[in-house]
Amino acid sequence: MTAQNASRVYGSANPAFTASYTGQQGTDAFTATASSSATAASPVVVGGYAIVPAVVAISPASLSNYTVALHNGTLTVTQATVAVALAQTVPRPSESALESAPRSPRR
Repeated sequence: MTAQNASRVYGSANPAFTASYTGQQGTDAFTATASSSATAASPVVVGGYAIVPAVVAISPASLSNYTVALHNGTLTVTQATVAVALAQTVPRPSESALESAPRSPRR
């Protein structure tokens, strides 16, 4: 059973995790889940986190009829983008600049 890799942006909710499996016999069907310790609410940093698969149920057979190998996937948390907008400003001359500016002769 293998957890599928997934990714999300920092601060976003986790996507739905999935797990795939092979080797079931006849009409046997597995029910599997996958989870990660990294959630949008937990303090995570950008990087990789394990996605761990688990067998929840099998029917109609018993899980004891199988040897189950679990393979973790990876949740990759990527950087969030921040947009910064600057207001356009007109530079205002300083007092010292006005004092040192050449003056016209008085008439």
